[in-house]
Amino acid sequence: MPGRKTDVSDAGWLRQLHSYGLLRGSFRPEAEIATLRAYMRQRERLTEYAAAHILNMQKALMETNLQLHHVVSDITGATGMRIIRAVVYGERDPKFSSRSGMSATIHRWTRSRPHWSAMIVTNTSLP
Repeated sequence: MPGRKTDVSDAGWLRQLHSYGLLRGSFRPEAEIATLRAYMRQRERLTEYAAAHILNMQKALMETNLQLHHVVSDITGATGMRIIRAVVYGERDPKFSSRSGMSATIHRWTRSRPHWSAMIVTNTSLP
């Protein structure tokens, strides 16, 4: 009868089905497989957390007019993090990359586009 279902009646129904042999045991993986599954779930969860934090970093950079994603492909890489640390510590010189051991590639890239370099370091938007 619809609307009259309770946990007690469900338990009674399951008991009756079990007494007729119509229920089979649930699957329980071996201990090693269960441990591996737990590690995989944890790894997936940590990867999702990391991705969320990277998106939060990118959003914060965009809100402060730091267009860092135009200069480096991965803001969490060595170069991206070095630029972010320099800006956080107050560096305002557009040529800071050559003094701080920044990779030659990023230095060449910003040197050939001075408006990008100034935009990244001085918190300004594109002209």
